[in-house]
Amino acid sequence: MNQPDGLDEYTEPISNPPYEGTIIDVETNHHYHPLCFGSLHNTQLSILYITDNEPETWSALTHAINTNLEQLPRPYLAFRATFDQEVLSDFLGRPIPFDGDLHILPHSKDRTHRKLGGPPIPDPLKGKSKQVPILWEKYLRRRRQFLLDRIIQHNRACLLKETHISQQAGWKPISDYVFTNERTITFKSKNKNLRQLLQALMEKRIANITYQNQKGEETKRDIAIFSLGHQYLNGYCYLRNEIRTFKTTRIQNIRLTNRIMEQTSIFI
Repeated sequence: MNQPDGLDEYTEPISNPPYEGTIIDVETNHHYHPLCFGSLHNTQLSILYITDNEPETWSALTHAINTNLEQLPRPYLAFRATFDQEVLSDFLGRPIPFDGDLHILPHSKDRTHRKLGGPPIPDPLKGKSKQVPILWEKYLRRRRQFLLDRIIQHNRACLLKETHISQQAGWKPISDYVFTNERTITFKSKNKNLRQLLQALMEKRIANITYQNQKGEETKRDIAIFSLGHQYLNGYCYLRNEIRTFKTTRIQNIRLTNRIMEQTSIFI
């Protein structure tokens, strides 16, 4: 389809047996704004991506992602889905809840893909998504297309690996998912906030937090925590009465309450 200047799309037909839902994978810059919005449903792989840093391009990307989300069928699935959920919710300014997490095995995406017998998939970044923001900055300075192509091909590889994982191992409801990074978050962490959040998760206690959004506005919320990573937590927000994702660095204060989370009351 025709795209405005600064916004382009990579598409590719994939030989996949039909399956339910959509695989989504997002690549971001240093500010966690999406550079690529990749989706794979049945036999169609699509990657929306930007080619410049102009305000009108970001606006066009917002409109394009919103349009795609209206058409893509649920369930929305991703590997470590709380990250993609948070990025899209922040960028679009509205909750974009995901349905399932593909992080079934206690391994990285690449290792999970290999353990499940996945075929070799070329990835110029070898699974290292942290290189994407660095490549993007280099691209903005040099305007060399091969730098942008490496980001797109990495996103393509992620979508194909996640599709194989979903077909071989299925997915877990995001509300049931615990510890996104169990081995690195411990009570020995020097970060007091993370220690309190982990305590709330393990003891199933409701946490009262003061949360600051992108505009610097603060709200107090009671949260039932379902999953916790170094950068994000996923939980039920009693202020909004829905499942939300929060960036841990935006949590200003935490107080553990004596209330115990009861999932049956949350999901009825």
